Amino acid sequence: MYYYTSYPSKGDADFTYSVGGVNSLTFDDQTFNTLLVVLNNSLPDRLEDISISIEFSGSILEFQAALDKQVATPIQISDNRPQGVYNLSFSSLLSGESAAIQVLLTGHDIQIKDISIQSAQRIATVQKLDAPVLSSRWVRLLPGIAALIAQILAFVLVLYLVRRKGLAGHFLNINNTAFVLLHSGEAERAAILLEKSMERRGAGIYELSNLAAAYATLGRIEEARRFIAAANFLAHDGKKSIIILNSAIVEYFDGKKDVSSGLLGEFGQADPKMFKYYRRFSKLIAKIEGRKTDTLVS
Repeated sequence: MYYYTSYPSKGDADFTYSVGGVNSLTFDDQTFNTLLVVLNNSLPDRLEDISISIEFSGSILEFQAALDKQVATPIQISDNRPQGVYNLSFSSLLSGESAAIQVLLTGHDIQIKDISIQSAQRIATVQKLDAPVLSSRWVRLLPGIAALIAQILAFVLVLYLVRRKGLAGHFLNINNTAFVLLHSGEAERAAILLEKSMERRGAGIYELSNLAAAYATLGRIEEARRFIAAANFLAHDGKKSIIILNSAIVEYFDGKKDVSSGLLGEFGQADPKMFKYYRRFSKLIAKIEGRKTDTLVS
């Protein structure tokens, strides 16, 4: 259970926020947490320079945040880890607009100690998540967001169980978050995450081929094939199993289902353990295999 502390307000409570601790899973004394923060601007004017400061107790190993807003806007993250404080910021919130920040973090004994949100013009006040001021758009989307985050947590836990020895705690990164979103049916969000990550850090075979699969799912086949080719160009060490999986996805959405099935079988032979786990949760693998997504194991 998460707790939050409101920041003193200035003037009317027309700039509000809600905080929800949606899910938490624990394994090997490490907890996987999701946090949802919803902001609403009911003022007649645009708010500039939105900043969110969250102080946690406990030990945080990994921290990721994504902004879901009517107009795509980059979110900036800075941290003061010794004090357990993370600062998020983005440029603006229009009049009548809502924004949701989804946080995924892992560590030990994590709880929220304090949260404060403000813009250049006003300090936000706490609002209950189901309050009338919450825009109808987010009221409609919140059940789906909660379900999506639950699926992400389940998938992340599987990845941890499979990869914990090799990745030494660094499995939770932007590429893997995008991978989970992609296979959960959120290709557009996955593509946005990968594109932004590439702009900042460049990309390897995993990012390139995952973006290819996302593009194919969105109908951008020519771009998908170019990124698959780029991934193959970089894969000089022979580690191509993820490229094979993503190539199967590209072929499926290009209408070449027989080729796609063959490549999926090739992936299963190249990396049988990962294939076994991925197919339990992946909507894309279910499509290639001709299964209904309600047969997935949660």
